[in-house]
Amino acid sequence: MNPVEIQCSGSPENPVFQIRLHSVFEFFLVWLTRVHQQSKPRFIDCSMPNSLDDDYAATLAQAKWEAFEGRSQWLSKVQFNRCATDCVQLIFSGDEVESLVQVLNDMRMFCWEKLGCPDPVPHCGVSEINLSGFPRERKALEGALEIASALQNAVCQQMFDVGDVSEHQDS
Repeated sequence: MNPVEIQCSGSPENPVFQIRLHSVFEFFLVWLTRVHQQSKPRFIDCSMPNSLDDDYAATLAQAKWEAFEGRSQWLSKVQFNRCATDCVQLIFSGDEVESLVQVLNDMRMFCWEKLGCPDPVPHCGVSEINLSGFPRERKALEGALEIASALQNAVCQQMFDVGDVSEHQDS
């Protein structure tokens, strides 16, 4: 089995995404559901232009906070099932998979900030992640950053593929 397998069924208007992860990623899913609430994003960047008034900045921060809280509540209800074939399976509607992408992005940003905002971002392929030394924080954060990135990229690619099919069917 590949580390990440994603299949889409249903119609382009109502896609259903089946995500199968190698069982080694079960720890990541458990960690994700536990840590997401702590991964509160930075809401207002200090480098924002001074021309933005305080009311606009406060409104923007409130909207971002409410969206984050909504994702956290959604994530707390997500269930994943262990398959007989040594994998973990998640099934999402199109709207839910968009929430998943946002949650994964929250976690990528959380890990990146905890690592000190490295540039360039440390990179290794999902199959190359060295899990020895866990739960040492730096290795754990680098591993979580890599897993979240790989999963987010795979899900987004599948979403775009579904969008491409939908566009061709409309013409």
